[in-house]
Amino acid sequence: MSFTEGTWTAVNSCTDQISVTFTATDECGLTTSTQFTFTITDTTPPAIAGGANGTGECTGTDPAQNAAYIAWRNNFGGVTATDICGTATMSFTEGTWTAVNSCTDQISVTFTATDECGLTTSTQFTFTITDTTPPAIAGGANGTGECTGTDPAQNAAYIAWRNNFGGVTATDICGTATMSFTEGTWTAVNSCTDQISVTFTATDECGLTTSTSSHSPLLILLRQLSQGELTELASAPVLTRLRTQLTSLGAITSVVLQLLIFAVQLR
Repeated sequence: MSFTEGTWTAVNSCTDQISVTFTATDECGLTTSTQFTFTITDTTPPAIAGGANGTGECTGTDPAQNAAYIAWRNNFGGVTATDICGTATMSFTEGTWTAVNSCTDQISVTFTATDECGLTTSTQFTFTITDTTPPAIAGGANGTGECTGTDPAQNAAYIAWRNNFGGVTATDICGTATMSFTEGTWTAVNSCTDQISVTFTATDECGLTTSTSSHSPLLILLRQLSQGELTELASAPVLTRLRTQLTSLGAITSVVLQLLIFAVQLR
């Protein structure tokens, strides 16, 4: 017996075929032949390896636009594919973003390897985005106000300044930040000035916080003048001491100081 091979032919992307002629030859050289076909079909799905869940830091309100997620997804979560009979290509199918809680968004993505025969192998991994970045704060300034009564906590200018959070504003890259304040204790800096430190805090939806502190001095110059102390204030040492104590409180105080000195000198 002998054989004569034909040529391998691709019937389709999954099947190769060849015809082989088998010949019987006797001692006289007489022959009889027959032909058969051999068919090879790919029924084995591609193999996949590797891959891992992914994590990223929140960078905006739309998790689908997160750069770390997009890079992980487009790299098929690290999954690779091989096929014993040809080439396998990778693809992905995204699930739906789910808010695990106010700080965490999560999505499951299915990665699929497909060979030339349409045979597939799939695996699934999860990507999680977490917000660990505190809100940002900007602006804000110390406040000043004129004394309007014996209880500085009831001063209208102070209350307005405090309720406006001292001009502090807050933003958060992943959601909304809310402002709050924590008041310290009013302290008499001297007989003319009461002062309080107030902490302004921005809190995001994850409970992450950023704080800043400002103070609000209240001038009590009018009380001095109303107590018949102009004679004492006229002395140079007193004016010098007042100038030293008050000029540190800002431009508005400097104007009041000049008016006070002018009133004393007229006296």
